[in-house]
This record gives sequence, C-alpha cells and structure tokens, in this order.
Amino acid sequence: MPEPKYVIAMGACTITGGMFSTDSYSTVRGVDKFIPVDVYLPGCPPKPEAIIDAITKLRKKISRKIFQIQKERESYDMLGISYENNPRLKCILMPESWIGWPLRKDSITPNFYEIQDAH
Repeated sequence: MPEPKYVIAMGACTITGGMFSTDSYSTVRGVDKFIPVDVYLPGCPPKPEAIIDAITKLRKKISRKIFQIQKERESYDMLGISYENNPRLKCILMPESWIGWPLRKDSITPNFYEIQDAH
C-alpha cells in the first residue's frame, strides 16, 4: 500500500484480543504489535457514531501532521533549521536561486535582487 497509510483499529478483538484473549496460544493480543495504529475504536461491534468520531479524530491528526510539515519547511527556508523526519525540505517562500537563509543574523543580503512583475 503506498504512503500515506493510516490505521483505525476497530472493535475489541483487534485492540485487546476480545473474548479470545484468555490464555490462547494461537491469538496475539492487539493489532498494534504488528502495525502502528493511529486511532483505536473500541466496542464489539463499534457503534456508527463511534466510527464517525474515529474518522474525525484521524482527519484532525492528519491535518496537524500536514501543518507541522509546513511549519518545518518554512523554518528551514527562513532560518536553515534542518529536520530529520521531513523528507521534503525545500524552499517554499524564497526563490530557488536565493543563497542562504534570510532571517539568520549571519545572513548576507545581496546588493540587488530583481523583483518580478505579477502579470
């Protein structure tokens, strides 16, 4: 499955093993031992409103992650702060031809920089 991947663990059986969790040699308790789980949804079976709530929580988590990536890209572009977990660090505010980071104290501003017309 291509990236991005998100997992919602639905039901008591996937989270804790459910009724099969009492000393069974053939059952592994918890799906999070095999794959990382983003949202846990308890219940057996889960209620429809709980499913909607879990999807809403997952959407909020995704939007926070996207916002964090944008903040990291902006701080890299302006200050030169490097982040290990962000694979797409590149200029988003400054042009690609800009050398250095404009908000650092040791930044050297060019004598002339051509501003392009908007049309």
